[in-house]
Amino acid sequence: MKYIDFSAQTILFILTAATLVFNIGKPGITIAVLTMQAATGAWQLISALWYVRVKTRYSHQRKIHLLATLTYVTTLLVLPATFPVRGLMLAWFIVPAWSLAIFYFTITTLTTFCRHGGNGRFLPHLSF
Repeated sequence: MKYIDFSAQTILFILTAATLVFNIGKPGITIAVLTMQAATGAWQLISALWYVRVKTRYSHQRKIHLLATLTYVTTLLVLPATFPVRGLMLAWFIVPAWSLAIFYFTITTLTTFCRHGGNGRFLPHLSF
């Protein structure tokens, strides 16, 4: 599961970068980036809920991510009406969301590739 999760997130990040590069200067770039952001966020939310449910390594960091995501989504429901400048509102939609995405991708990368320091000797060449 961890390799599928890492692969899916990597593909979503690459697709987002490609969408950004190929749509620079075009009128639909904001919608394209927000669409990729929603897809990445949905995948990461489902992934975080799954990993917290099964209590894997880095579950504490995933709980922090879920709490930060819940706080951010709550502010999205309340704050947009109070933003006086459209650019500021757009920045609030994009910057924190991608910061959370990168944070979660870091957790996923650590979970996938960093070996834990278990002292057991049963099949030491395998990483479960």
